[in-house]
Amino acid sequence: MAALFFDNQIYFALINGLPDTFTTKVILSFVTVFALILVFKRRRKHHHDHHQNSQILLKEYDRCAFPNCIRCKRRSEIMTRARTLFRQNVNGVKLLTLDEHEEMSCQLQEYNTNKKRDRSISKGAVQDPEIFYLPHIGTQTFWNVSECLNTNILTENVFQGIKSEYESVKIHISKTNGSSEVNRGSWKVNNTPNGKWCFFHLIDQGCVTKNAPRCPKTMNFLFSVRGFMNNTVFGNAGFSVIYPGTHITEHFGPTNIRLRCHLGLQISEDCYLTVGNDQCTWNDRECLIFDDSFLHSATNYGKKERVILLFDIWHPDIPYSKRLLLQDIFSAVPLDG
Repeated sequence: MAALFFDNQIYFALINGLPDTFTTKVILSFVTVFALILVFKRRRKHHHDHHQNSQILLKEYDRCAFPNCIRCKRRSEIMTRARTLFRQNVNGVKLLTLDEHEEMSCQLQEYNTNKKRDRSISKGAVQDPEIFYLPHIGTQTFWNVSECLNTNILTENVFQGIKSEYESVKIHISKTNGSSEVNRGSWKVNNTPNGKWCFFHLIDQGCVTKNAPRCPKTMNFLFSVRGFMNNTVFGNAGFSVIYPGTHITEHFGPTNIRLRCHLGLQISEDCYLTVGNDQCTWNDRECLIFDDSFLHSATNYGKKERVILLFDIWHPDIPYSKRLLLQDIFSAVPLDG
């Protein structure tokens, strides 16, 4: 801007020193137009560079740093394995019609090609799971809790038990080493452009972790949840903590065969979850259910940590017989492969 101001000073000095003739006015008109074009191009380039840098930043933080993450690092491996298991699964022929069997085979093959993926659009919100997409099931960003969960199991005693177990393990957050903390027995620090986001896994991609025995009441609650997703690479559970000033970059989850549940343990003001075009806030002692195969992000601009118990459940539109098939072909994979 300083350079532009200096150029303008010279420009007006030249105008004042030129004779007032028709030829001069024509020349000045051309010079003015040329100067405006230069200014427009300069500003457009600045905006383009800023946008490009923002996109690079977002791309950098929509992937985690953990080498065993199926969404970020092991997608090809998981899909190759799933296709093999599907071909070997004799129950798949019995459980599915011929059309369903062909469609499932196509969906498993799809992520091995570079063709454009046809995805569902719900209220203008893009749904594009990173690993596996199952068609013909409900597509909405947020779901009714009473229709998806047996909420009667969350009594006050159960809630207080879960919260006390979080309090007992939160003291170890300060001992995490950021992205180098990749074992299953500690808090992990996820990638964020600012702030801090920590996760304490109880179930990690379908496998019970070394943390689980430290939280028996929480584990009892999880295994009493109707439709709790376990023994598949898509199932996770644990305590998630977002610190003040943190923004979790928008990203897609790995699949639409699950729904993600958040139970509020400690909720800060000015803290919200955005899924597709919809935005929601958490509440203490209440569950919130959403489909994380939609583009989603989270922000905490409050003054204290946002703490939830996170866990995954099966999509309610998938019948039990098909769940068994999906559980077989996407069975949990140990860390050592």
